Amino acid sequence: MPIKQPPKPKRKILHLGNVGEDKAYRSKRLAHMCPDIQFYGIDLKKITNSRVHHPSVLEDTQIHKLRESRLKLDKPKNLIQFQENFIKGLLDFPDNHLDIITSDFAVGYYDQRVTTRNLKKKAVAAYKVNAVNVYTEAEKYTIDVINLIYNKLKPKGKFIAYYFIDRNRINTYFGFNLKTAINKSKFLYVKEEKVDITKMPPEFRSLYTTHLRDSDIYRIVAIKE
Repeated sequence: MPIKQPPKPKRKILHLGNVGEDKAYRSKRLAHMCPDIQFYGIDLKKITNSRVHHPSVLEDTQIHKLRESRLKLDKPKNLIQFQENFIKGLLDFPDNHLDIITSDFAVGYYDQRVTTRNLKKKAVAAYKVNAVNVYTEAEKYTIDVINLIYNKLKPKGKFIAYYFIDRNRINTYFGFNLKTAINKSKFLYVKEEKVDITKMPPEFRSLYTTHLRDSDIYRIVAIKE
């Protein structure tokens, strides 16, 4: 009689800043597609939150319609959501526990002073005056978050982060924060590339990817040795 093999443990993927403007649509869509993977999300906003925070969503009719259609997708059982800032949320996980941690336009952008109370105010201010004047302590916060990300990943685990730069190059601090933090971390293998959004199926894009038409988007992949 063949020996029964123990069940293969589920892969674990964590999305940071995943709620966005579409109630964690991307996390939910991927979790529906991959029921044998355990997904997690961390965001200050509740996954049930339908309120619009970013003014660009209101200004663009196409994006607003897309957002409204995405709000209807239900949350699958293999997605667990935490309403915390990144540091508090990451501390809920054991070290060497996660296979992949991803961030869509979140890590490197925000500082630790962002709360649910001032999130909309900061988003509007960032949109009007340039985010570098709003998230002034983002570099230090990013360093703390990246160090925690490294600890929570399994050996050979990946951190995959997306950031954007306006084509007029007024907000280069976003990518600078990410790269500075990764360079100061224990990550040894790091790859960066510009993303061709046209090759990314629309149903797997975050809402922010859709409205960043005047920006160049980059992907950073860091692997834990």
